[in-house]
Amino acid sequence: MTNEHHLDRIRFRNNRTFGKDTCVPGWKWNQIVPFPDYALWFVVSGRGEVWANQHYFLLGKGSCLIMRPGELHVATQSERHRLTNIFVHFSVLDAATGLDIHPLELLPRCSVLKDAHFAESLLHRLLDVLEYDEESKDAEFQTIMRLLFIHLLRPQEEANQDTGLTWHQEMNIKKVISHIRLEDGRLIDYRELSRISNMSPQYLNRLFKQFTGLPLKQFIIRTKLERATYLLAETAMSISEIADTLGYSDIYSFSKFFKLFKGMSPSHYRHSLRNPLKAPAPAGSGE
Repeated sequence: MTNEHHLDRIRFRNNRTFGKDTCVPGWKWNQIVPFPDYALWFVVSGRGEVWANQHYFLLGKGSCLIMRPGELHVATQSERHRLTNIFVHFSVLDAATGLDIHPLELLPRCSVLKDAHFAESLLHRLLDVLEYDEESKDAEFQTIMRLLFIHLLRPQEEANQDTGLTWHQEMNIKKVISHIRLEDGRLIDYRELSRISNMSPQYLNRLFKQFTGLPLKQFIIRTKLERATYLLAETAMSISEIADTLGYSDIYSFSKFFKLFKGMSPSHYRHSLRNPLKAPAPAGSGE
């Protein structure tokens, strides 16, 4: 039975302790009395470390730690990157009997979510529900918690592939990837990428290729051309306008790179989408 099916057999109970905290300078947490329930601790921003009994976890943006009943925790933060987190205390009940259970094999200790924005938006909604929405509080609490745990329990094979990089290195590379995609690969400043990743340009390029399989420059070109395919397919922009939007010096330079990427010119690519039954012109033909 999958973990998602196991979720159908449990219910989450709101224990009325929740909030969002930004840790003050010098913050350190040394828990003396263990929690009687579960606590979900999601890192919105910052970096830190947690020891839970004999287990050690590095925390960064998108980390989701499930603190278990009876455990004691010690936590610290990076003074340069102070922690902001959302926390929610809850119990887990057997859906059939309504009795408290502790399904330790089901609930992950610590996950780094691939889609941290989705989880953060869910948790902000959860805080709003718990703070203000008395009428549908329990139903929405169940729905949001179930969605969060479906997200947490999804297979993480891709995320857990052995890249040979440390967790911090992977997080820094992912920041670079996000920045490149946000800009559609346009006018990328390598000094800015170096600053974002906290790596020298040479070191960044080496680790980037190790993580993605592509050199940094090639990834940027591919990201830009992927955006070009979208603009050709979904907009009425002229090819000249698309070339200009994506930062190409002229239409000929754009066409040259696009042909290498798609095997045909931009105009023939657009024509093939609008007339799928007609074969495109040869890749070497002109615009």
